[in-house]
Amino acid sequence: MIKTCVFHLPNNSKEMIHKFKLNKILSNSRTSIYENENMRFCIDSKVVRVLLYNGTDNKLLEQVRNYFYGDKYEEL
Repeated sequence: MIKTCVFHLPNNSKEMIHKFKLNKILSNSRTSIYENENMRFCIDSKVVRVLLYNGTDNKLLEQVRNYFYGDKYEEL
């Protein structure tokens, strides 16, 4: 089962690309798409859509959520 999440674009998207070891697969005037073997990131001007190929992988989901929410994730 695939899982999709949407987050605000972080200030440093290059750090995000490096952290998740993403490879660019497409870029146009509106969206850049990066992926690794577990997920795909669609980066727009203000949001990042993350597609987890294995939506039941809770460890990966928590890693993504912690990256985007940081310390505030525990408060949610």
